[in-house]
Amino acid sequence: MKDVIQNPRLLPEEFEKVKANLRDDLLRTEKGPYNKLMPNLFKDAYYTKEDILKGLDTLTLDDVKALYADLLKNACGDVVFSAPFKENPNLKNTSLSQLNSFSPVKPYKYSRYENYAPQTESKVFTEEWNKSQAKIVMAYKFKDVGNLKDQVTVELLNTILGGGPTSRLFNDLREKQKLAYSVRSTLDNKGTTSAIELVIGTTTDDKDSGAVSYDNLQKSINGFKAHVEKLKNEKVSEEELKSAKLSLKTLILSSCESTSGKNGSILSGLESYYGVNKENQYLDMIDKITVDDIYNAAQTVFGGKPLYSVAATKNTLDYNKEYLNNLLNG
Repeated sequence: MKDVIQNPRLLPEEFEKVKANLRDDLLRTEKGPYNKLMPNLFKDAYYTKEDILKGLDTLTLDDVKALYADLLKNACGDVVFSAPFKENPNLKNTSLSQLNSFSPVKPYKYSRYENYAPQTESKVFTEEWNKSQAKIVMAYKFKDVGNLKDQVTVELLNTILGGGPTSRLFNDLREKQKLAYSVRSTLDNKGTTSAIELVIGTTTDDKDSGAVSYDNLQKSINGFKAHVEKLKNEKVSEEELKSAKLSLKTLILSSCESTSGKNGSILSGLESYYGVNKENQYLDMIDKITVDDIYNAAQTVFGGKPLYSVAATKNTLDYNKEYLNNLLNG
């Protein structure tokens, strides 16, 4: 690690090789609903494929060297060890002593990138692709204030909405309406901006049978909107919240079973206000969340205007053109 960090191979041939590989990867990346959506959700934190390709054209090795020198000069550092220290008492001192040979770093100070701006109008993004399934995303962004209770509450809200096989989206849009094999909601975060994304892949052009179901796009979005409104207007049941709490606890505990999971948990705590004990505080907080907390969180999370992004065939987009235009008004 020391050799990699302090003596990186910033050579012209390596630089050109990496640029070529990255360009090839980007050019092979298929179109989808996220390329236009993410830069609009997270200003200055995500870039389109086209933006990155354009940047590669002007990027130089000197740019990379200057950035790396700046990182080594101004960065802080976190190190996490997971090892059998009890069985090997000297291992801790041996490991820590190796750190003395690294260049000094600055003291760690937690801060967050302030990038939140309210979404005051709806936007619709479309991409044409020749696939049987349309991929649809409806996203809401909201401000992340960094409070542990708020974070836990939103995680539970997401679990209830579309975070697993017992969620509302799964049981309705997949099991009941048969619109898709996979439907979910996910949470995303960059700086002080968080987002909840409702995602579905629904068949609109069945190439094997020749059947078309262009209105599945409308049914999917209408289903998303109905569940959002229900969370805003009705409190979840105690039983539903209890199930979500158990699901979230299980997810957290299972993620810490591996060594990489343990390290990730500790690093996540270090990169927050709550320190290395964050995970335990998180688990304790789960038990304290009430149905009123979920209801209040829904008002915040879904308080702005939604963004829509659809990747579908030309026929699907043409059929739903008026419907998609009308989404801009709500």
